[in-house]
Amino acid sequence: MSVIAPSIVFFTWQQARLVALILNAFSGYLFHIDSLTTQKNNTLPNEHLLTLITMEQQLTKFREKYKNNGYSGEIYAGIEEIQEKAKNIIQLQNSTLKNILITTKLYFDFPEYKVTDERLRWTVKDLENRNQVSKAWKFWLDDKCFLELIYSNITSSCFKAKTTFKGTIGLELSEHLQYFHYGANLQTPYFDSNLERPVEEDTLEACSNLIDEIDSYKKKHYKSLIKLNKKERDQFMASIVACGQLGFLEVSDLTILSTLLSWQHPTLGCFALEIPENLPNYGLSRNRGLGEQTTTKTACSAQSTLLAMHSFLIYLRLLLEPPYKYREYHLADQAGTIGTIPAEDRFKAFEYIKWVMDSGNFHCIIKIQKYE
Repeated sequence: MSVIAPSIVFFTWQQARLVALILNAFSGYLFHIDSLTTQKNNTLPNEHLLTLITMEQQLTKFREKYKNNGYSGEIYAGIEEIQEKAKNIIQLQNSTLKNILITTKLYFDFPEYKVTDERLRWTVKDLENRNQVSKAWKFWLDDKCFLELIYSNITSSCFKAKTTFKGTIGLELSEHLQYFHYGANLQTPYFDSNLERPVEEDTLEACSNLIDEIDSYKKKHYKSLIKLNKKERDQFMASIVACGQLGFLEVSDLTILSTLLSWQHPTLGCFALEIPENLPNYGLSRNRGLGEQTTTKTACSAQSTLLAMHSFLIYLRLLLEPPYKYREYHLADQAGTIGTIPAEDRFKAFEYIKWVMDSGNFHCIIKIQKYE
């Protein structure tokens, strides 16, 4: 008789807590948006508009695809609540861009899970500026080449610039991949007829090199990922988004997810210009008085928040549809534990014991301890 790993059959404690953490992170983001709309008479920056519409579209697709997968209905009720809140906020916005984005396919489909190919890694890369201060991440819709995809008026100059990527690194390479993602979604006929090879081959080569950078960076900063500055955090998250939405499993890493969750501000709900003031579990502590003085205006970054929310959508898929063919990338089975997350239960507390029991996992009667 064959032996089936319990996590294939059951929804485990680790898996349930991770889903709850991500849904809480989404709830924190919506809390942040509520405070922004109050301050700005319902007018949101374009970064948040894109984030909200992408989130609403993606969560709708998740519910449609996964609601009958045997997991607790309370999970999908929580997803639906977040989706509806995002939808209501979007409806209050009044801009030309909103009217275009809500009819644009911003969500990622459900690409087959896959891994990169180290044989495609480049021996020669554009490294001349690697040791200099990196440039800041640029919001996609601040780039006219991305707007061309949205408005369906692609120019040959933009297309050539954005699809020529060999040898590039870091933010530039992740930007090329994002262009491929939106282009393949929105302008499929144009891309199919103008690319020299299938888009899947281009993205495999690009992600094989970008994930090599992520792995090297993670190994170098393994014990200090939490301490990355804003530019480093944005570059790291942009890389996760670029390859994760295409189905590449190397981004499925418990340490990375834990780090991303820890960057969320525990009272504001956004992702801040600096990491949360007090993270004793990570050896970080600042004056409490200074922490209490932070405000949304001075502390929050719309761009960092956008990248984080896009990342969490990728990780939510990995938890609702675990990659059983590649067991080492199943988040709930990876070695290690997630310690205290500053924002955990701050915005929405989920009784995920019910999720575990609803899945039929009556054998796990001892709850995994949260380390304080």
